[in-house]
Amino acid sequence: MLSAVMRRVIESFPSAFALPEKVLGRMISVEEKARELLNRISDRLSGSLEAVVAGPHAGRAGTDAAETIIGFLALLELMKQGLFDVRQKTMFGEIELKRL
Repeated sequence: MLSAVMRRVIESFPSAFALPEKVLGRMISVEEKARELLNRISDRLSGSLEAVVAGPHAGRAGTDAAETIIGFLALLELMKQGLFDVRQKTMFGEIELKRL
């Protein structure tokens, strides 16, 4: 009985489909983004997570989500290395970064 129910659930899943291919205009590594973040935050010594990770092109048309994700990964790596202090004063509040 349970196997019949599970079979019906699995059969109700949509069938697999091919995702469209996307050609990346510019490749950027986490290491390259980490250097960029270090340079940007060293100029200001602190900043909000959104402003630092999104970078100078934030909010502009054509800003690539992949670049924002790479920026976040780079920031996590820099935090792991102990180069940044991260603070959030309130739940769901702005996250502030400070270079150590």
